[in-house]
Amino acid sequence: MCRGRSCPRPTLAADTLLDRKRPILTSIPGIGQRIAAVLITDLPKPGALDRKAAASLAGMASHPTQSGRYPGRHAIAGGRPCLLSAFYMAGMVAARTCPTFKEPYRATRAAGKPAKVVTGRRLVVLVNALVKDDKTFAEINLMA
Repeated sequence: MCRGRSCPRPTLAADTLLDRKRPILTSIPGIGQRIAAVLITDLPKPGALDRKAAASLAGMASHPTQSGRYPGRHAIAGGRPCLLSAFYMAGMVAARTCPTFKEPYRATRAAGKPAKVVTGRRLVVLVNALVKDDKTFAEINLMA
């Protein structure tokens, strides 16, 4: 690795499309500058995928483990690990700070279900929809 001062640092601000996505992503509770950078670089074409494909790419899709008459359980599997951890951490922050995510998180926990994955998947779907519609979190009035 280059440790000198002459080493060029990659910047995400060079592309106008990325400049347009960053304020949309950072307007969502739980997503800051670093997680927005991870989502911009690792989530290809957000807004172009449907919500199931986006959740599967992020590793937040539920896959059944059934065989024959055995019903099995559903578990998340696959996807990109960097997106999984980014959405997981953003979901935990959103569940602690934003009422839009806090109430469903508590209701899911009260029902005995894994709420971390539910909150992360809600964020995946929300990111995909907001980038697709080119709107910020405040514009869709989820806070009211």
